[in-house]
Order: sequence, then structure tokens, then C-alpha cells
Amino acid sequence: MGGYTSLDHPNISEAQSIESYLQNKQKDVSINYLREEKSINSKQNIQFLKRMTKNMPQELIIICDKTRKLKIFWLALFYFYRLDPEKIISVLKQNQGDKFENADFDKDFIYKNIRVVGFDFKRSKDQTLWQQLGTVEEILGLYNSKVDKQSSLHRNKLFGLK
Repeated sequence: MGGYTSLDHPNISEAQSIESYLQNKQKDVSINYLREEKSINSKQNIQFLKRMTKNMPQELIIICDKTRKLKIFWLALFYFYRLDPEKIISVLKQNQGDKFENADFDKDFIYKNIRVVGFDFKRSKDQTLWQQLGTVEEILGLYNSKVDKQSSLHRNKLFGLK
């Protein structure tokens, strides 16, 4: 899922890119893909996806970059189920275990009928750290309008939007 956010490939959406990748990887598996191609950030990804799936499917598998998996899961629980931060943290701990040393962030994050699957796109250390900042910024933006506005202005400037 995702819009046209690559300055290097302006005619290919994130959604097209991941769908092609998965189709090449799993040729003998039949999957109905639902592309969300309007968003420029993860928050919009989930908001638009929710609109596209008015009747919640039996299982909704959200595929994303591994570095965005925690953020996508948080946003999905917030928008689809309106969970508060305490409940989301509780769900994360149920998924990963209460002890840091037992955590397995390679496994899917699951809540009810939502599954978030992360793929490793071999991001550099700097890219991964930048994504971590984006995770904090977008999650805080859910609860603080000033942070949300600042984040939106930055993304618009980054992609040359108004």
C-alpha cells in the first residue's frame, strides 16, 4: 500500500511496487490485492485503506516495509478499532511478550482480523533511524495536532506538494 512517494520512480506507487514484488515471489499463490495509491504518509495509508474496506474483510493483511511495521500496526489499531494508547501497548506486548529478550519483531503483528507483515527492504542504518523518527512523529501526531501539522507540512515539502 502507498502512493507515489518515490522521487526516483514518480510513476510507480509504493502499492504497485510491493504487489509486483509479492507476485514475483509467490507465483503459485492466489491473493486479492487492494492497492491504496493516494497517500503520502502511513497515517493516510491506513485512513484511506479503512475507507476502501467499509465492510471489514474476514482477514486484512497489511504489507509494509519492516521498518514501518510497528507504526502501521499502531495506526491500524487506532483507526480500525479506535484503541487508546494503553490498549495498543497491551496488544503489542501480547504479540511480542512482556520481556524485551523474548521479542521477535520479525513475526507478524496480529489483532483480531488485522495482520501486519513486514518485509526487509535492506534499509541502511541511517534510513532505519529516519523511519524510527517518522514512527514517533506520526504516532504522536494522532494525539497532538501541532505535531500532526508539522509532520504534514514536512511531508508536503519533501514531495513538492502544497
